[in-house]
Amino acid sequence: MNENELKRALDMKDKLNKVGSGFCLAKWDQVTMHLHNGMTHSCHHPQPHKVDLEEVKRNYKAIHNDTEKLKQREAMLKGERPSPCDYCWRVEDNNKDAVSDRYLKSSNLFGHRFDEILKSGLGEDHTPEYVEVSFSNACNLKCTYCGPHFSSKWVAEQEANDPIMLTDAVTKEKSWNYHGIDYLKSINELPIPAKDYNPYVEAFWKWWPELKGNLKTLRVTGGEPLMSKDTFKLLKLIEQDPMPELELGMNTNLNAPEKNWQELIEFIKRNEDQNLVKKITLYTSLDGWGKQAEYIRSGLDFNLLWDRLMYMIENHPSVDNTIMTAYSLLSLPSYKRMLEEVLAVKRKYNRYNGLMESRFNQYKNWFHENSDPNFWTRNEKACVVHLDISPIYFPPFLSVTAAHKELAMPYLWDQYSFMMHNLTLGEDNRNFYDFEAEKMGRVADYSYYNGIGYDKWDSDQKIHTQNFKRFIDSIDKRRGTDFCKVFPELEEYYRGIK
Repeated sequence: MNENELKRALDMKDKLNKVGSGFCLAKWDQVTMHLHNGMTHSCHHPQPHKVDLEEVKRNYKAIHNDTEKLKQREAMLKGERPSPCDYCWRVEDNNKDAVSDRYLKSSNLFGHRFDEILKSGLGEDHTPEYVEVSFSNACNLKCTYCGPHFSSKWVAEQEANDPIMLTDAVTKEKSWNYHGIDYLKSINELPIPAKDYNPYVEAFWKWWPELKGNLKTLRVTGGEPLMSKDTFKLLKLIEQDPMPELELGMNTNLNAPEKNWQELIEFIKRNEDQNLVKKITLYTSLDGWGKQAEYIRSGLDFNLLWDRLMYMIENHPSVDNTIMTAYSLLSLPSYKRMLEEVLAVKRKYNRYNGLMESRFNQYKNWFHENSDPNFWTRNEKACVVHLDISPIYFPPFLSVTAAHKELAMPYLWDQYSFMMHNLTLGEDNRNFYDFEAEKMGRVADYSYYNGIGYDKWDSDQKIHTQNFKRFIDSIDKRRGTDFCKVFPELEEYYRGIK
């Protein structure tokens, strides 16, 4: 966080707290809509809640402005702090000088709308500027840390196999039917199949003519967005009625069928010619390297992902690329290799800054003709790929905290140290950014500090490690995989679990 960003956040802190100690603009102006099962939340910290379908039938804008969210906004306007937002309350209460996401998001994303949002009251018909939307859980992967909520492949596998029975950390009984389909049905959170009529998706398209006029950021998630017909309907509508101020983001596993992939490429080419949107960012997920990455994200063709990422970097520099990592226990052995490969890409393609860029532009044609052409491909854009690393919290048996510190910390420190020793400094701009390395440092912190001062940690960790082994055994049997063959570095840990 630079000084200007900090000042804006602190100024916003004062403005927000004059309204109420829980007031946050994101509750009005940001929304994630999981249309495939009717869930929503504003900001990524609160847990999603179910939108009542009867509300949606009365008012299609209820896919964002539903009764539950209106209650949370009302509490904020009364000076209260709604419990779903307790992540920020904990940050603020633990340190009165802390800059929570409540201040950062409100200042960075929505500060210009402060007065408008305040005047809207509860915002029963509020139209947000920042929208994340998932049309479907259709997906061709079965990531270990995912489940039926976001993957149709997971749904099919669960329906075709015996349940994965794990130990409940509270009751200490083997009663946790992990990702059980019947349980999802009982709480009304089982996704609506992509082929079926979906009233939540219908509500989105009813809202679209009004919504599009207000949007600044739109990010399409999944499932795999490139396997949803509504994703391509969206792109077609943007082609017909361009949105040149829109920042369009899309999550993709870069493994969609070739036909779907080519449709996206054609949209990108038309955007380069016609300025359909302001910017396109692709977010892909990678949590390790090679065969280990393929095990973590079951169904992944690792080489296809990497080839498509390189194609995008080399042929469409107008597109921003981000690799998202859901860092789990399974990431430990091969993540250093992934960092090395990402660093090599940054060093090859990232441009220089400042005076170095100016001089390099004068010399580059000569260098390209008279030196190694592979080195002188730089100067396409400031950064061809960003890295966004977050630790997995759920399921707890896949978290880095499920492994003892003697196993996890040497890996984590080595990877953090590698990034810190390869930071971008000054004008060279060819290494990791400090905020990328800081994300890796937070994973190490999570491993090291978790359980300290918690008197039940040893018994809980034993349950998590036992659940890890049961889970691995179940998916190996289902998928015909061999954990110890793919992760020889973790074989001793696995076989030592009793």
